[in-house]
Amino acid sequence: MNNIVRVDNFIRTLSTERFNRYLGLADNDTDQALQFYATNAVLSQSLYIPLQALEVTLRNSLHSVLNEDMDEYWFDRPGVLLAKNQLLQIGEAKAKLVTDKKDISSGAVIAALSFGFWTSMFKPDYEELWRHCLHKIVMPEKRKGMTRKTFSGPLEPIRTIRNRIAHHECIIGLDLRNHYFQIKNLTGLLAPEACHWIETYSIFEKTYQDNRGVLERLHGKKVNEAQFRS
Repeated sequence: MNNIVRVDNFIRTLSTERFNRYLGLADNDTDQALQFYATNAVLSQSLYIPLQALEVTLRNSLHSVLNEDMDEYWFDRPGVLLAKNQLLQIGEAKAKLVTDKKDISSGAVIAALSFGFWTSMFKPDYEELWRHCLHKIVMPEKRKGMTRKTFSGPLEPIRTIRNRIAHHECIIGLDLRNHYFQIKNLTGLLAPEACHWIETYSIFEKTYQDNRGVLERLHGKKVNEAQFRS
């Protein structure tokens, strides 16, 4: 009875709405739902290093290329940023620095911008900028045949996973092995050293293998990625 009370109390701390996602996946089996929740947590943790490496490398690569082509305050140049939400983020970053009584340096502004800001730099509106200079973020030996669309293709699902992890949401129904490969591949296009860092310190592959049985039971239910994006 005490164990049942503890489980019920824990579920309440998660919120019924959040736990219901896992309960639905487990066909209303509470123990199975808790196992799905635990697996989701450890897999989310295991993706921190790969996602961090990609986000930081992408951010710094873009800033470096745009700095070289223009100057370190390229984001203040009229006509460079085309999306309203990007301009808003720049303004908010500067306002926060002022509030915190810090210098509005380019490095401080860049560090405050979200992953969504950087992935937006590869949308169709930036095709001309890609051809002009953004393509240079890709290592020279890997640029042949590389288009903006090819590079940007995996970024949106990666951004979705990154945000779901940041908000403690469900990711175990996604094809995590494929997304992990895409994270490594994109990072390798930008900086092989950063990809090596992922391969050296990431625990994703081991964590995935350790939880393979749970994931196979889940995916055996023929779930699809769409239901995990709502």
